[in-house]
Amino acid sequence: MKNSLIIITLFCSATSFEQQKTFTLKQCLETAIGDNLDVAQAAYQKEAAGIEARQAKQNLLPNFNASIGHSANQGRSIDPSSNSYVVQKFSSANYGLNGDVVLFRGLTLQQLIRQKNYGRQASEYEWQQQKDNITLNTILAYLQLMNTQDMLTLALAQEELSKEQEARLKILDEKGAIAPAIRFDLQGQLSGDHISVINLQGDLENAKISLCRLMNITYQKDLGFQRINADTIAAVYQTEPAVAFNEALKNFSRIKAAEMRLQVAKAGISLAKGSLFPTLSFG
Repeated sequence: MKNSLIIITLFCSATSFEQQKTFTLKQCLETAIGDNLDVAQAAYQKEAAGIEARQAKQNLLPNFNASIGHSANQGRSIDPSSNSYVVQKFSSANYGLNGDVVLFRGLTLQQLIRQKNYGRQASEYEWQQQKDNITLNTILAYLQLMNTQDMLTLALAQEELSKEQEARLKILDEKGAIAPAIRFDLQGQLSGDHISVINLQGDLENAKISLCRLMNITYQKDLGFQRINADTIAAVYQTEPAVAFNEALKNFSRIKAAEMRLQVAKAGISLAKGSLFPTLSFG
């Protein structure tokens, strides 16, 4: 029953996506962050770094091993209790329990914990940075799509204007009011306008493909993207460049990730130095 509900839910989700033909910028950003493969890979790396950090802490715990064995013998064999040959049926068993704990190893276990914790934090910042990159790339791809649409609209208008002029010059040429070369020049311009329209149509589809790739969705020719009203998003940026730079140093995920990777390297040096000390363990 549970599996059936999961299948129905996935089918409904896929159906709703197929029915959606128009995306807003917000929907593009949400889809890209949620489904992009680079973001998913960074998330898995973050989870792996967390597992390594937990494993480093668990290395401080002692190790215990237990064993049990049982044997049955019949006929001429060696009695393990007397080490003599016997001709009779007997059985024997052995049990074992051992454990050990490291008391001192040049603080390498502690340095390993620090290193893995720094690595976990770096992976979290790198995951956030990947989401920031996808967000920025999606916004740029969306704006490029809007810009290409505007250029295509202007090119279509120019082509239509050239067609009207060519039709007017055709009438004048038939009546001998103009030189034929004027009409031929305009026909060349009309062909150039038509080529520009074809090229922009190709650029528009390429822009859609790029946006679909970032969103990790199937490209469809009839996909639509909602226009952005520039008046609603226009704002005056009043922050000084130096202030913006300092804020980026404190908050930018890539800067924080680089700082954590530096700490990982420093902990690695301390870890290597600790391996020069002897190991003291108890078992």
